[in-house]
Amino acid sequence: MRSDVVILAIALGSTGVARAQYAGSWQASPLQIRHEISSWGGDCGPRPPATATEPGGAVTVAQNGDHLRFSGAVRGATDACWSEKPGIRRISSTFREPSWTIICRTRDGDAQPENGRYTFRAAGDTIRYDEITQWNWRLRSSTCTATRRASRTFTRVGAAPADPEPDPEPDPRCTAGAAARIRIAPARETIEPGQQICVRARVVDAQGCPLPNARVALELESPAGQRGTLRGRCFTAGASAAEAEGVFRIVGTSGSLRGSAEIEVTTEDLSDLTARRIRESSMGEALSDAEAENASGLEARALGPSGGVWIVGGILALVLILGGAVLLVVRRRRPESDAKKPEPPDPAPVAATATPPRRVCPVCGYDERGGDGFCPRDGAALVDPNDPATRAQGMICPTCRRGYGADATKCAQDGDDLVPYSMFIAREKRASVEVKKICPTCGTRYDAETTFCGKDGSPLETVN
Repeated sequence: MRSDVVILAIALGSTGVARAQYAGSWQASPLQIRHEISSWGGDCGPRPPATATEPGGAVTVAQNGDHLRFSGAVRGATDACWSEKPGIRRISSTFREPSWTIICRTRDGDAQPENGRYTFRAAGDTIRYDEITQWNWRLRSSTCTATRRASRTFTRVGAAPADPEPDPEPDPRCTAGAAARIRIAPARETIEPGQQICVRARVVDAQGCPLPNARVALELESPAGQRGTLRGRCFTAGASAAEAEGVFRIVGTSGSLRGSAEIEVTTEDLSDLTARRIRESSMGEALSDAEAENASGLEARALGPSGGVWIVGGILALVLILGGAVLLVVRRRRPESDAKKPEPPDPAPVAATATPPRRVCPVCGYDERGGDGFCPRDGAALVDPNDPATRAQGMICPTCRRGYGADATKCAQDGDDLVPYSMFIAREKRASVEVKKICPTCGTRYDAETTFCGKDGSPLETVN
C-alpha cells in the first residue's frame, strides 16, 4: 500500500514539473495566412485574399492543468476554438504532450458551416500553432468553398533565437552549377517594434538551384539613430517606435557575391489594431456562449470602461468616512467652556463639493460630469479619458493613427489631441454592429456586407 502511495506521489510530482514548463513570457510571430479557394460565387461576399498576415507581439502564457492560456497580443487557449465565427462549438480537445489539438464546427443547419482544426506543438523554447479551417456554404445560387491555412510561432522571451527552418529538399533533377547570387528570404518584410523575424540565406546558381554547403555571412545595416539587433539569422527590432522605426537591411556575403533583404519596422496602423481588438472581443463573447453550452474550456474576463468610475466612487466614499471620523474626534477634544457655546453648523465635507471627474461616451462623444456613469443617448458606459487605468492601454492619434504611450497628449506629427485606445475600440465596435440587415421572409439578421439570406435566398433589407 505504501509503495503505491510513493509511486503515485512520484507520478504527480513529475506531472507538475511538466505542467510548469510553459508558463511565462513569450513572443508571438506574425500569423501567416493562406486561402485556397475552390469556388466563390457572387453571393458569397468579399473574396478572401490569397495571402494575408496578422501581427504578433508580446504574449503571457499561463497553465491550467494540461492546457495553456494565452493573453496579450494573442488571446486564447489550447482547449478552445480559435475562430471569430459566432456559434462555433468545440467538438473535442486532446493533449498528448507535447501537442494539443482542438476540433470545432458550427451547428447543423448553420447557413455558413465551418470546420476548424487547431494544433499546437511545443519543442524546447518554441510553440508552433497551425490552423486548418474549411468553409462550404451554399448561398442562393452560389457555392462558397475555401480552406484557410494559418501558422505562427511563439518563442520564449530570453531564449536564444532558433535558426529558421531549412529550405525544402531540392528537386533531385536540380544540379547546382556555378554560384551566381545570394538569395535571402523573405526579401522584404514589415514588423512592429519589439518583434522578431528570421531569414534564410542561400547561394544559388543562375537557375535558382541552391549550392550545398555554401556559407553565407550576414550583417545588419541600420538607419541612422535607429536600433535593432541581428543574432544568427534572426533580427529583433528595438522596443519602442522612437528607436526602432525605419528600414533595416540584412546583407549577406559569400566570397564576391552579395545579396540583401529589407525589414521595415513601423508602428501598427490603428485600423489593424482596432480590428484585432474587436476580433478578440468577439472571440471572447463567442467563447462565453460556448461555455454556457459546455462547448469550450476557455474562461475570458475583460475590465469594462466603467471600472475607472467605480474606483473614483470608492475613493470619494473613503474620503467622506475619514472626514466624518476627524470631525468626531475634534468635537470630543473641545474644552468644556467651548461645549456650552452654541455650535455653528458643520461645514459641508470638502469631498462632497469636489468637482467630479470628466467622463466621455466612447461611442458618441457625449461629455458630462457626475451622472450615473452611462451615456443618456446610447447607454454606453462613460470613460474618464484622464484615468491612468484608461490611458495605460496607450494613446492614438485620430488623424495619422500613430500609437503613443500613456503619458502622451499631442501627436508629434500633426499636433492633434490623442485619444485612449479603449475609446476608439468602443466606437469601432459599435459602428461595426450599427448597420444590420434582416431577411424579410424568415427574420434572420445578418451583417451589412451580406446580400442574400443563407436559409431561403431572399434579398436582405437594411435595418437600424
